[in-house]
Amino acid sequence: MKVDLEKLFAWSKDWDMPLNIDKCHLLTNKGELNVQADEERIVVNPTLEVRDLGIRVTSNFKWETQCRGAAQKARNELFRLKSALTCKDPEVFIPLYKAFVRPHLEYCVQAWAPYFKKDIACIEQVQRLATRMLPGMKYRSYGERLLTLGLFSMERRRHRGDLIETFKMLHGFCAMDETSLFELDTQSGTR
Repeated sequence: MKVDLEKLFAWSKDWDMPLNIDKCHLLTNKGELNVQADEERIVVNPTLEVRDLGIRVTSNFKWETQCRGAAQKARNELFRLKSALTCKDPEVFIPLYKAFVRPHLEYCVQAWAPYFKKDIACIEQVQRLATRMLPGMKYRSYGERLLTLGLFSMERRRHRGDLIETFKMLHGFCAMDETSLFELDTQSGTR
């Protein structure tokens, strides 16, 4: 890893694109890493968590902090929406929920999809809360509320998104080589 960083610093000097060391992060649990770059010693301080493009990546690659952060943002937006609306008619509330709340729960989810039950429940809890806010829905089960309102669970939406992305990769709609990810069986007559 040290050699790679030294190459990166050399490249940045060759192309006259200096790196801002204060904005560089090293995800590690090992300690400080010193990089020698042309008689100049550069210290890249390690960190346990980095936020990049709105995604929180931790050194152990568990998504608990990302899930909690996304759920909190969505919950804040949900309560803002609730206080702004005087009428809780589902025909008004659901499109606004889809436009303002759900994007916080689904932003870049292909990169950080939760896989622990507690993280899945944390994300799902926001939609449970949103569906419970509507009149006549409080005492129905979550499944009944989703069916009545024409919504899917967040987990089902993630699975659907994964299938759509896989379809795009396999049919050449993405600029990526699908053979690096999938090995297709051409000899079988079944799916």
